[in-house]
Amino acid sequence: VLFRLLNNTLLSADALPVGLRSSRDRSVVAFSVPDLPEGVLYSALKDMAPVEDGDFIVPIGSGAAALIKDLHDQTLDDLTEYCRAVIETLETEGIDKVRAGIGRITSDPKAIHESCSDAFQALDLSIGYPNGGPVFVYEKMKLERILECINPEEKKHIRELFFDSFSGLNPELKETVSVFFKNDLNLTAASRQLFIHRNTLNYRLDKIRKEYGLDLRCFRDAVVFQILSEIAEEKANESLL
Repeated sequence: VLFRLLNNTLLSADALPVGLRSSRDRSVVAFSVPDLPEGVLYSALKDMAPVEDGDFIVPIGSGAAALIKDLHDQTLDDLTEYCRAVIETLETEGIDKVRAGIGRITSDPKAIHESCSDAFQALDLSIGYPNGGPVFVYEKMKLERILECINPEEKKHIRELFFDSFSGLNPELKETVSVFFKNDLNLTAASRQLFIHRNTLNYRLDKIRKEYGLDLRCFRDAVVFQILSEIAEEKANESLL
């Protein structure tokens, strides 16, 4: 019944388990491990994932399982931390390379399949855009979803027109950009997190401006840089597959 609910093939709402009939905030989390035999991940989650009343774990074929999570007034950020803790527990038991996709919150029991679809789409997007893993929240992947609307030929043209990869950025500059963006282009906050002087941060950003013609202190240039970096990252990941 739960499998059919997640796949939107449940014919009647009357067939829903009693614990899913109420209008409560829920989200579906899709867990995935490449090449794991069928049933192993499901069994591990049943044994190790903390579940409460209203939570259901469902096997989804080989190397995948879904958790229908009753949020109990929790937020997506709370659920993200919960998933990170579950993944860390699985890793201690030797189950590596676990990824989790979190679907949108819904209070409609009949719309749970939509949250499930979101969760697996987040996992699909994470293959091309792995930044910030191992937990991927569909609602926070708006940029990635937009980029997926660009056809491959156009992405190829964009790479040729601007640059093919960020291989020219050394690890120090890559970390600088990442921290600067995570702090919403705030120079003071970013320099503090990087443990460098504000002038040093400005010097590094100037190096990037000279190299790519984009000043990351300018919101518009920062958006362009992020889009190009995601497309370049996607290309790099494709070459590794």
